[in-house]
Amino acid sequence: MENDAHKKFAILMGMLGTAFSDKGILAAKIEMYWEHLHGLPIDALGEAVCRIIKTRKFSSFPTIAEIRDAVLGNDDEIERAALEAWGRAERAVSRGIHLKDGSAMDEAICVAFGGWNEFGATDPENSIADRAHFIRVFKGLARARREKGELALEPGREPIVLPKGQDVVHKLTDKFRS
Repeated sequence: MENDAHKKFAILMGMLGTAFSDKGILAAKIEMYWEHLHGLPIDALGEAVCRIIKTRKFSSFPTIAEIRDAVLGNDDEIERAALEAWGRAERAVSRGIHLKDGSAMDEAICVAFGGWNEFGATDPENSIADRAHFIRVFKGLARARREKGELALEPGREPIVLPKGQDVVHKLTDKFRS
């Protein structure tokens, strides 16, 4: 199983090598990247590789940190998600809806305010302070997940890690063939 996961990982690294290097990628580099990235969810790694290939502006091979950020979420993505979550939460409460769905937004509402009922009962005059508090909590929770090697913006998600693997590589390579 470990060998199969390593092959899938090597294919993903080969895709990056093809996109960002005229010389491909050395086996030693694949091994070094494997050592630092093998515990990440394979589906998220595959999505991150596709996103990097589509959006990266530099022609050099992505660093381990860049790939890790693309998989787990970086500070800019967390900030943007926190701001979007605050807007969704405010709109939901203004319509009398409590979104208890286990999302990062739901988790932050529960931690920051004690739950949706309490959030809905906050004083509108404190909205600036409440927003700042929510965003601080949201970002803190997301960063804590990221530090544990979990996807920053998906609490409670059961990751499928490379050693157990899923056959997403064929789906990814099929995308590039069509």
